[in-house]
Amino acid sequence: MFRSGRASLFAAVLCFAALLGTAALLGAEEQGAADPSSQATVPAESIFLSSEVVLRTDSGGEEGIRGVTVVMRPRRGGKEIRLVTQRDGHFSKRGMPPGAYEVSIEGLQPGQKFAPIQFAVSGTSRDVFFPQLVVWYPTEPESLRP
Repeated sequence: MFRSGRASLFAAVLCFAALLGTAALLGAEEQGAADPSSQATVPAESIFLSSEVVLRTDSGGEEGIRGVTVVMRPRRGGKEIRLVTQRDGHFSKRGMPPGAYEVSIEGLQPGQKFAPIQFAVSGTSRDVFFPQLVVWYPTEPESLRP
């Protein structure tokens, strides 16, 4: 009987230790969620960012925008990243540093509108597919007309 009591106590201590370890792990994850750069488990040179800039009109037409510059400014300071879109509006970067960024677009044509957005790159994923950046044009440009 003494042995089974000792075994029960030992099992209870193990369960308690496991719970403490889980709580500490969850706390670290919550802390990292607020600051993506604190989770950098994947080397920055391994992170690949990909997205596109598209022009959307009031009538629902859409096409990629070539030659505009996507500017990603780190929210905690540091070097900004500038990426030029390809013919179909796509842009990408290998070696994307984890962190929170404010994203804007330079080189839009008169009348085209884009409001800067914020985006975070986690250091826990190798491939980051940025949301599509949508530029609005209040009237339909000739390139979208049938």
